[in-house]
Amino acid sequence: MKMTKKLFTLLLCLLLALSALSACSARRDDQIKEDYAQFLDQQYGGAQDQATKVQDVRVLQDFGTYHGCRVVFMDANLAVSLLILEMDIAGYTFKFGDSRPMYVYRAHEFLEIAEAYEAGWITKSDVGKVCEKFNKTA
Repeated sequence: MKMTKKLFTLLLCLLLALSALSACSARRDDQIKEDYAQFLDQQYGGAQDQATKVQDVRVLQDFGTYHGCRVVFMDANLAVSLLILEMDIAGYTFKFGDSRPMYVYRAHEFLEIAEAYEAGWITKSDVGKVCEKFNKTA
């Protein structure tokens, strides 16, 4: 009977921890969406008919967090061009299939991955890890 109680308590603690992690992840996604909407409005200013709506923003792909920076593809229902774009970043080759940039997000700011590497936000090793993950999904 004691073993059953311990097992039940352990299972309950595990479920509570998973629930807390899920809530943190949702808040983190809400923040990046808000920041991306503001970033687009700053980038395009008067070129858009109206401000970017947070509900239109999505994290398309998340390649992980490196040194406090999150590497992502974002979408906000903007037009993209289908093309094959090859970029060399820190000695790693990325082949992008459309004009949507890969962003590095840190402290409410977005930089394209090459700029983030050049600014020291992420290391060469980080770029290599992102490239490896990206090539698995491309």
